[in-house]
Amino acid sequence: MNARRHEVAYTLFGAVLGAAVVLAATTALGIGARAVTGGSPDAAPSASAQPAPVNYEGAVTLTPSKGEPGTAVTVAGSGLESGSQLAIVWNTVKGSWKLEGTANEEFKGRAFDPVRRPVASAVVGGDGTFSATFEAPVDFGFSHDVTVERGDVLLNKAAFRLEPRVSISPTAGPPGTPITITMEGVGWANLENSWQVTYDNQFTGLLSSVTTGGTAVAEIPATGQLGQHRIRVVHGSFTMPYLNMEQSPRPDRPTFNLDFEVTDGAPVLPPAADDQ
Repeated sequence: MNARRHEVAYTLFGAVLGAAVVLAATTALGIGARAVTGGSPDAAPSASAQPAPVNYEGAVTLTPSKGEPGTAVTVAGSGLESGSQLAIVWNTVKGSWKLEGTANEEFKGRAFDPVRRPVASAVVGGDGTFSATFEAPVDFGFSHDVTVERGDVLLNKAAFRLEPRVSISPTAGPPGTPITITMEGVGWANLENSWQVTYDNQFTGLLSSVTTGGTAVAEIPATGQLGQHRIRVVHGSFTMPYLNMEQSPRPDRPTFNLDFEVTDGAPVLPPAADDQ
């Protein structure tokens, strides 16, 4: 897996109501002081971002139809022209910031342009069927069209739901230990794109992904007394995690609960202010 740039983790060390403050921002905004690297490759589409002409033919299914990045997906079709050379295409977006002004000081929002990436190929058999497999990529989360194309014509499609996932590293350490939070599958659409972090139920920061293809990486210091502490990643508006997800406009969004243990030992001090 190639290294790529991630959202910059902008961290203010120190206790705030018993928690740290961290904001995930982007280098495109020119803010932040510490970058956390690693993760998925930069988007490098090998197909046109323009949609293909549509001429629906046959039927297509995905098995499974949802999963985390890395899930092996089988795409199968029937009722297609025998001998056809097919391309299986993953449809996604590439994000950018809309900035204006002589020094990009005017923020005009976010832009997401369609991108089409071939992920597999197949040849239709004499009975009009085909089957191929591909690996669900690390990408923006939630629904993606997987299209079956012959030349420049779209024949059929099916939807795959890319499930977000969150991890922390390490999971234990003395006070001040830097905790790296990695989220893959951040969505790009409304109600999918802003995720809040809490530490012991105190708002700690925001995870977002615009230019980083659905992956956000941030860092917070461990705080509080010895023992277990709960880190939660929940969707919601800035500073307001949606705690009653079952009755939200999108009850399908997951909530992530991860535990960090503060252990006895010499505290890990933050870098000097000039180095942060």
